[in-house]
Amino acid sequence: MVYAEGYYFADGNVHLGAWCATTAGEIHYGPAANACRGVAMPASFRRTVTRRTGSAGVFITQPRDDFQLLRAGLPPGAVLDVGYQHTDVDS
Repeated sequence: MVYAEGYYFADGNVHLGAWCATTAGEIHYGPAANACRGVAMPASFRRTVTRRTGSAGVFITQPRDDFQLLRAGLPPGAVLDVGYQHTDVDS
């Protein structure tokens, strides 16, 4: 299981949230959603952010982190290569 944060679509609205998924992208714990798009992050990176912000969230807590990720970007190793990329296929 991996931890991911991003956006999900539910009840006709887009929300910021977090969920746990398999490395194949199947969500096992998280919000009831019609669709999710997020970034999977390793525990080591999340711990680094938690030490700075005092919160378990990464993107959710950017105001507490002085928007460091928006200003500097994600550091190397902060993103896991998991899940799947949806592609539209014309029939």
